[in-house]
Amino acid sequence: MVNILQRIFKPGLFSMSEARAYQRGIARRYTDQADRWREHLTRSQEEVRNFVTKHRPRVLYVLGSGWLLDLPIDYLIEHVPEIHFVDIAHPRTILSRYRKQRSLHFESLDLTGGLINLLGKISREHFDKKALIDAIAALRPPEFFNQRSASVISLNLLSQLPYPLLTDANAALLGDDLEVACAALQTQHLTWLRKFPHRLLIFDFEEVRNMPHYSAPELVPTIYTDFPVLHNRKDWIWLFDCNGSYIHNMTTHLRVAAGELE
Repeated sequence: MVNILQRIFKPGLFSMSEARAYQRGIARRYTDQADRWREHLTRSQEEVRNFVTKHRPRVLYVLGSGWLLDLPIDYLIEHVPEIHFVDIAHPRTILSRYRKQRSLHFESLDLTGGLINLLGKISREHFDKKALIDAIAALRPPEFFNQRSASVISLNLLSQLPYPLLTDANAALLGDDLEVACAALQTQHLTWLRKFPHRLLIFDFEEVRNMPHYSAPELVPTIYTDFPVLHNRKDWIWLFDCNGSYIHNMTTHLRVAAGELE
């Protein structure tokens, strides 16, 4: 996924057509590995259903909605009067399928508060790393007018927020401060979520990479900030890639956590 995202989030350039190409790639990966993804998607949908049943929101924001694979969409339409799906872009197929559903609203936003735009304005010639770190730390996610009365679900999004920084060019610019910048983005997201009265967080926090002929897997954290405190926390393994298409000659599983953010 990182390699695909590196092609999407190019320094100084962001194309919505490339974002849609990435989303088509997600759809292809799901088609190729649907059986292996089933438990993760089922458990994500169950957590969402339980959250909505418990809080009965009149307004619900779903962040990182994508193809809606992780969502019990029919249940949400039946039980939530107003739903906002928020992502950097939305697949045309999804927009077409639900265009007549008046309770659903699709909003295209950079949920970091402007990271992509910021990276596009960087001067490579006279680069100031401290200024970039300070600018990233100053980013704030967008405010919604009904935020303090709505519920929110952050859906497999937390680990994706720093991806624009992980291109070879941007990682090289940040050097040893890359993790500091990634942590700032994730911390801002968690702080912002707490402005909602009820917030469900589902996220991967570690890649488990298995290589043939190695007895122990390589464990790669995907969360750079302090691990969030969750009520009624659930954990499971997402069999993300079992054919080596994500990282050549490796299988990659993701450790996932879900719960209501404290």
